[in-house]
Amino acid sequence: MPEKTVFIDSKTEKNVSALGSKVHIQLNHPLDLTVYKKVRVVTATSYYVYPNCGPELNNNKVSFTYNSIVYIYEFPRSTLSLASFNETLSEYLLNSGLNRALLTFDGDSSSGKISCLITAASLPFSITWLSPDNTLLSKLFGFKNPGTTTTSTDTTYVVDSIERGKLNNVNSIYISLSCASGSVYNGKTGSNVIDSMFINKAPGHQLQHAPPVSTWNATNGGAINSFSITLEDDAGLELDLNDEPFTVKLEFSS
Repeated sequence: MPEKTVFIDSKTEKNVSALGSKVHIQLNHPLDLTVYKKVRVVTATSYYVYPNCGPELNNNKVSFTYNSIVYIYEFPRSTLSLASFNETLSEYLLNSGLNRALLTFDGDSSSGKISCLITAASLPFSITWLSPDNTLLSKLFGFKNPGTTTTSTDTTYVVDSIERGKLNNVNSIYISLSCASGSVYNGKTGSNVIDSMFINKAPGHQLQHAPPVSTWNATNGGAINSFSITLEDDAGLELDLNDEPFTVKLEFSS
């Protein structure tokens, strides 16, 4: 049974899209898809660096009033985890002459909800969760809480988010291959999607995919000299890999 393996590493390829998630492969020799009638993903890697926060996404602001002064912080385009958010917020607070412990956030892995811990040190503090200047907390952290929370307690005051946090704005990474057709993968029937990678790591870590049971997908037929492979999000849009590489190992078979 004829088999052919092709390994793609975006770091070494010449024809890579601006977002880094689409590679056009020029073959040294034509590939006869009347012989190689099906294709599957053997392995794939990608870094979880897809920006989930930024002005372009309108979800990067945190605002509160403390001791009658309004503070608004704007986070840059980034891939935020709860830990990196707390670290950046701590720096913002310190640079504003405030106590780092004034405002911190903690997550509950079982419920997926996030808690806001306020230590106001006996000074008046208030936060309006659905304010246009609190888009990060409402859209990413699930604070759809109505109204305004006020406190001036000397001890830590805790407010829980109503909804689950949505830091993972991409649930799965879909691998699309231009020379494949009739895919039956994950409900994407008839598309060029031949496999997907589940996101099971925190932002900044490498995702590694080696399906124990591969789904074979039909190829388009005919002889080809080139093809494209793309990493897409749930909506079929090309992912922004934030200058990080990805790899895919394909196997063509009869």
